[in-house]
Amino acid sequence: VDQSTRMRIALGAHTVNEIKGEIKPDNDVVQTLFSMLMRALPFELFDPNDLFLDTTYVDGDIRIVRHSGKLKLEGVRNIFVRTGSGISFDAPDVN
Repeated sequence: VDQSTRMRIALGAHTVNEIKGEIKPDNDVVQTLFSMLMRALPFELFDPNDLFLDTTYVDGDIRIVRHSGKLKLEGVRNIFVRTGSGISFDAPDVN
């Protein structure tokens, strides 16, 4: 984190460590697991290399972070809401 509240993220590698035991997953299972993770997680969480995070707004209940650095993620914003804040993102009932 530098003086401007910008945080630079760098990832060395993705690593899967084997759990000691009798059952060892074959390579297809591991590849399937990584494919499922990549589809389920936002790209900036799975591969954050050379990504900068700027906190653009923060208060007691909400924090907004803007991504920069990678052209693909330039301007993407994540909104974090504190549990129990009373803020809800449920869709309004239109019926």
